[in-house]
Formats: sequence, structure tokens, C-alpha cells
Amino acid sequence: MDAREVLADKSKSWEIFDRKVSRSYDLVSDLISLRLYRSWCAALARSLPELHKLSVLDLASGTGIIPFTIDSVRPELDAHFTCVDLSDEMLTVFREKAEGRAIESRLELITADATKMPLDEGSFDVVTMACGIRNVGDTQAGLAEILRVLKPGGRVFFLEPSIPKSWILKKIFLGYFRHVVPRLAGVFSTAEAYRYFNQSVEDFPYGEAFIEMIEQAGFTGCTMQKLTLGAGAIYVGHRPSE
Repeated sequence: MDAREVLADKSKSWEIFDRKVSRSYDLVSDLISLRLYRSWCAALARSLPELHKLSVLDLASGTGIIPFTIDSVRPELDAHFTCVDLSDEMLTVFREKAEGRAIESRLELITADATKMPLDEGSFDVVTMACGIRNVGDTQAGLAEILRVLKPGGRVFFLEPSIPKSWILKKIFLGYFRHVVPRLAGVFSTAEAYRYFNQSVEDFPYGEAFIEMIEQAGFTGCTMQKLTLGAGAIYVGHRPSE
């Protein structure tokens, strides 16, 4: 399966990140983002509400960077994490990383589709999703499902790469992600997965367009925090209080 096939049917996007990518995912993420991705995850963690025993649903969990980062940056939350991904291989790496750590007893890992999760309505204080919403086959169905499982007044936090508005930065950004990233990733992983990665970033709405999409799904009080000169952003939306 190549990048063009996955872009045509994003419900299969997890396959390109399964056996081919799972074991090298953390290393390649650090390399291609120049470790900026870790700082973005920390910024997301710092944005979470002050609520002890926070119940967090982390979607597109992959190898667990968001739960591990939240637990490191915000230990006072004593958060419990339900982590959902369609890739068994990625979740296997996640389990191995968690083994023997304090967070292990506060993790529940589930293989499931983000558009139809085996979870009760109104179950979570917070939903987090890093570099994942653009990979959901039916974005509106995914947003509706997130709204369903959030408690009234709960919040969703999306972390996504963006394309800077400055034409100079945009040219540098696109040149790097179109030409350097696949070659660099190909040394340690598979270049095809990261060709899909960069194309999916370019094709997906970002900035105000994505905020509008979240609002159309029923979220309120939607905001965006730009990261690293607009190369990334944290989007926040609220489920209306009943």
C-alpha cells in the first residue's frame, strides 16, 4: 500500500503505520521534527485543566507520547488514560514502554476505530489527539464520536502540524517535509509512510478552517494556539454544558 492509496481511503491509514513504522516511530518523530514534537506535546499537557484524577481519552495513541508526556509534565493530575489506536503494533510498543512504570496501572489500551468506539457517552473530562484527526477516514464522524464520549463541559485538545502563513517559512517548511523528511525517514523506517504524512498535512484543513470544522461538529468556545512560528497548533473545543 502506497501513500496515494492511503490518501484515497484514510480508514486504512493505520496499516501504513503498523509493522513498517512502529518500532522506529519515536526515533523518526524526533529526527524529522528536530524534537519540536516533544515540546509541542508538553505544551498540550500544560494546557489541560486543573482537575485531580483527570480522565483522559487519548486517540491515535500510537506509542504513547501524549500519556507519557502528560504524566511527566503534569503529575499532579494523577490522570487515568484510556488509549485508542487501530494499530496493534503501535500499542504493543506502547505497552512495552509502560511496563514497570508508575503510569502502567492507570492505562487502558484499546484497539478501535475513532469513529465508533466501545466507550460510554459522557465518560471523559478530556480527549487528546495528536497528529491523528487528519488520518480519520470520516472526520465529521470522528468529531461527533469525540463529542459523544466527552462529559458535558469537557474539552478536546487536538495537536496538529500546520503550514506557516509567511511565504518564506512556508517555502522552507514544504521543501523540508516534501523532500528531506521521506529521505531521512527512509534510513530508519519506510519513506512511503512519511510521504503520506507530509501529503496528509498539506491536504487537511488547518487554522481557522479547522476551527470552523470543529464548531460545525457541535463544539463551542473553540480556540487555537500557534506553535513554533505556525508550524504546529493546539486546537481546543468544549462540549456544551447541559
